[in-house]
Amino acid sequence: MPRSRSTLAIIGCTALVAIGTITGVSIARFESAARFAPPSSPVIATIDLQKVFNGLNERSARQAELGGQGTTMQAELDKMVEAGKDEESKLKVLPEGSAEQKAAFERLQELSVNLKIKKELFESRLDQRRALVFREIFAKIAEASKRLAIANKYTVVMTADDTVDIPANRNTAETQQAIGAKRFLFIDPAHDVTLDLITMMNNEYKAPAGMPVAPAAVPVPTPGR
Repeated sequence: MPRSRSTLAIIGCTALVAIGTITGVSIARFESAARFAPPSSPVIATIDLQKVFNGLNERSARQAELGGQGTTMQAELDKMVEAGKDEESKLKVLPEGSAEQKAAFERLQELSVNLKIKKELFESRLDQRRALVFREIFAKIAEASKRLAIANKYTVVMTADDTVDIPANRNTAETQQAIGAKRFLFIDPAHDVTLDLITMMNNEYKAPAGMPVAPAAVPVPTPGR
């Protein structure tokens, strides 16, 4: 009798292990199937990135701000140029070979060197600020594209370059590079949401701080309909 109970216990444990193993395999297979399930049908939207940049009010405003900074820098350079002209005029009337002429000549050289350094510094600084503006605006475009996609249930938003022509009058290497950089040869215009994105971003830019602006739900038409 004890042996029968022991045998039954062993059989029971074996059955539980077998059930557990089968269940584990089933769960693993189920999880694997769920993990590798095909995605939903894509809903593709495209934007013309250059048109978006050119159409944004924020970009125009920040470009004007950079222009103002450039004007201020140029005014400082113009003052240095005028100082150099004054020094040059003094140099002409000083006695040839005099100590005064030598001192004026050295001041003129110093002004010339300082002007060159200042000009290069201003150009570099302005270029860095311009690059920063472009990076920040591009980041906003990417973020706004994501929100537009979520609102309108687009699964893909891509930049379209199918209408960009290969530049003429280029050498072979440059032409091949331009051809190699092309990603799309044709995209149905029905996928384009450039104006929707520009409108949404411009509305958000002019809206009071903290005021939410909901994007207009304009689904992408199915090509051919």
